[in-house]
Amino acid sequence: MVRERRLEQKLHLIARAVVEAELFRRAVVQLYGWTFGEKVFGSAGISADEQEWLLTHDVIDPALYARVVRYAVALGGPVYFVPHEVLQRVLPDADDFLLRGESRPVGPGFWHPEDMLYCQLQSSDGIEMGNITADEPFDGRVPSTRTAELLAPFVALASAVLEQELGRRRDALTGCFNGACCRDEIGRRLRDGRRFALAFVDMDRLKHVNDHEGHAAGDREIQRVAGLLRQAAAPFDGSVSRLHGDEFVVMFWSDNDEGAIRERLEHEWRLSGADASFGVTLSRPDDDTETLLRRAELLMYEDKVHRRSMAGTLGSDRN
Repeated sequence: MVRERRLEQKLHLIARAVVEAELFRRAVVQLYGWTFGEKVFGSAGISADEQEWLLTHDVIDPALYARVVRYAVALGGPVYFVPHEVLQRVLPDADDFLLRGESRPVGPGFWHPEDMLYCQLQSSDGIEMGNITADEPFDGRVPSTRTAELLAPFVALASAVLEQELGRRRDALTGCFNGACCRDEIGRRLRDGRRFALAFVDMDRLKHVNDHEGHAAGDREIQRVAGLLRQAAAPFDGSVSRLHGDEFVVMFWSDNDEGAIRERLEHEWRLSGADASFGVTLSRPDDDTETLLRRAELLMYEDKVHRRSMAGTLGSDRN
């Protein structure tokens, strides 16, 4: 929590610097929940009510952001101007995502209250980590390539700050969240009070690969499985963590029962052809982090025993 507070303070300072440079009267720097595990942002020039609004509204998902960028006006580098008429066409429910600036008369070449400036924040290896959005340019005009040039140092600084923080939270081998981040996120979600699902996943053949093909091959298998797990979790907007070794955790918000979640997740997973055991559970009001993890782990072991038993039965049937 202290680390997150420090990150939030840094993002506030970057947003304030954009305003103090007299580029825009309002600016928000945000780190996406799907890359960090929690939405974190810093802002300048917005009210307390608007800050509360930001906390309680989800950011646009990656597919919609990609669509926005595709139809936006590229000003240079990662900076895009999204005219209000384009935004309303691309995002039919844009009102759910926009902060409104002051209403003032507008005309050709001037900023409209529903226009949006969007700066992508990407890591050096191409992970989209967050964005800077800005509103109400000081000169009141539509931004230009010169605006992108002036914003470039702020985009670079924000990207560097976020990448440094993500590096602390990522597993070096797989790019998934690491075990410490996983436990932090479980604790945060339990404090949030919303019901969420947790799947404990254990690879079934890693020892065989290590013993017969070497540990380098085992590392490649872990990386392959991590990628497949992310694909399987994507339909649920799930976050994937490598707890340690060949054990992974997938978390996502859900009001379904354990059986329905397991069926959906396992279906996606089995399509990949990977071999793993699952333990799926829902959070409970009296859970703490270790209790929830242990419950899911025990369910995973039950699944492993069942799968081995089924494999033995099938083997005897073949004989």
